Amino acid sequence: MKFSLISTSSAARLGIITNVFRLPDFELETPHALLYTRSGTVPHLTYDVLQMVSKQSMALHIPVSHLTNIQERIKSSNSNIAKFIGMNEYLTYCSFVDSGEKRDQSCHEKDRISLWTRFGRKAFTAEEYMRFIEDLKPDLFLVLADGDTNSQCSKKRNIKSFNNTVKFFEKCTEYFEKSSTLKECQMFAAVEGGYDIKLREECSELVGKSPILGVVLDGFHDNSESTMDITFKDIKPVLEASLRHIPSDKIRIIHGCWNPSVILDLVAYGIDLFDSSYPYVITEQGSALIFPNDEISLQKHISEEMENTGEKLNKPQINVAHPPETDENNCPKRMKLSNESRYFMSLRNPSFVADFSPVLRNCTCYTCKHHTKAYIHHLLNVKEMLAHTLLMIHNLHHYLQFLGAIRKSLSSGTFEKLKNDFQCWAELMSNEAEK
Repeated sequence: MKFSLISTSSAARLGIITNVFRLPDFELETPHALLYTRSGTVPHLTYDVLQMVSKQSMALHIPVSHLTNIQERIKSSNSNIAKFIGMNEYLTYCSFVDSGEKRDQSCHEKDRISLWTRFGRKAFTAEEYMRFIEDLKPDLFLVLADGDTNSQCSKKRNIKSFNNTVKFFEKCTEYFEKSSTLKECQMFAAVEGGYDIKLREECSELVGKSPILGVVLDGFHDNSESTMDITFKDIKPVLEASLRHIPSDKIRIIHGCWNPSVILDLVAYGIDLFDSSYPYVITEQGSALIFPNDEISLQKHISEEMENTGEKLNKPQINVAHPPETDENNCPKRMKLSNESRYFMSLRNPSFVADFSPVLRNCTCYTCKHHTKAYIHHLLNVKEMLAHTLLMIHNLHHYLQFLGAIRKSLSSGTFEKLKNDFQCWAELMSNEAEK
């Protein structure tokens, strides 16, 4: 497998993944999203429906915690996880991270990491985890690590996270080098250490020297919905330390339901792959994404989208060549990233009971072409499964279009303009909501 950089704009990168052993014709441009799955399937979407959302080359993020109860069946099938779940044309990436479900407080044991499954807690040693990976035979996998940290953790917990991660990394690497079963797989390492800058730098230096395809920047949050409210300012120093010793030819992955404004900041700092837990979490809330997801909609359709939410927008004149006042981290001041009206709307709201317009005007997804807000509101009220299917179609389509616009802007050299325009819009919306 090969990762190549096509172009760079400052730290932001446009790259491509090729030469996948199992899929010789597979190509995946980055920045992109790994499709978040549960037990190997995208939540609420069958294979055929997923093809309606996108027929492009895609990669699946498969948390191993969803597969522990069927490990023996996978092993006895003597096939790889892609074939086992019927998604043979998709790149597969397995990890211990479940970015779509809040991580419970782990029960830490010596030499073991706890994964929370639907059947309770299951603890893995490095050897047990690697045997599980051998049974799955994914194209990519993340070695075991201790990512049970967030901004509130003590120094003692951060140190333990770092020490455990180093220990697991060494054991998993040794196992990987001796395994004939995994010779067609590529390995990723996690950069841990909580919010301790020094520990992050040490972990970055250790894994940066190793023969891995890339790194996963982990341990920023607990995978809950609160991730959407984390600002780039909160994580910037830790992110810089985590990347300090990572070579430019390594793929950088970060998991979690980050909001679109932070996604743009992360791309600007050189992150290559995210996951689709953000549209999944929004779908589970009964909400639909409505933020402008390309350069045209940023300029032409902001007022129309706000009309769809039932809000009124008195749009002032914005000179996009001069973005609003920013702080020392180049983030718009007074930005409240948790504000619903900017990024998504809840279709559970009674105001949509007789709204027969599409979820989002000018959206080309199946949901917006064939259904209305009133219909989805009704489906949510009567608890029909179709409601979440229609929302997931729209939200995943919208999110993938957003990442496509980012790739296009990197290719054309207009990424900074896209980022500044989007964050100008976000501040405008935040200021309007405060009135």
